[in-house]
Amino acid sequence: MKAWQRQGVGLENLKLVDLPIPEPGPKQLLIRVKAVSLNFRDKAIVDGVYLPELMTRPFVPVSDASGEVVKIGSEVTKFKEGDRVTLLNGLMVLQIKMMVLML
Repeated sequence: MKAWQRQGVGLENLKLVDLPIPEPGPKQLLIRVKAVSLNFRDKAIVDGVYLPELMTRPFVPVSDASGEVVKIGSEVTKFKEGDRVTLLNGLMVLQIKMMVLML
């Protein structure tokens, strides 16, 4: 899968990379992202201004996204494949440990 990944501080370290499609764990969802919204917080994360002590590993910086559930973990009961979901301000990631598939 293709993803824009922050690999260091600054816009020059935002790289388009190929990553393996992840397998969701027991309490995780795999989401095919259809749309994202980049906002001020995303820019601050890329620039190393927003919570830099937590942003040390490579990751995909996006706060808001919408998409479709393509796979669920064995213990997931509130979602099913085909459900449309929205992630706002990263809250869904914290609540259900969602995994994101960006195509």
